[in-house]
Amino acid sequence: MKTIHKYHLTENPTELILPHGSTVVCVHEQNGTPTLWIEINLNAGAPMEKTTFRIVGTGGLMKHGNDQYIGTCFIDEFVWHVYKIM
Repeated sequence: MKTIHKYHLTENPTELILPHGSTVVCVHEQNGTPTLWIEINLNAGAPMEKTTFRIVGTGGLMKHGNDQYIGTCFIDEFVWHVYKIM
């Protein structure tokens, strides 16, 4: 069985403990906060793993060249890009 959980990115970086194989399905602003919706398979029995996400503003420097782009959200006049740290 699968479900979608919501996670606010209130820290930068944000560390989450998720089942292996979880998939980000949406990045959007909610109440002024970058937010992820992540699909999780509840019956998989997959091991839990730390997953870290970083927010970078347009023109900001990337700290790790191999991070995985997840999505972009717009908050007021700012544009934020979300990456999964690999």
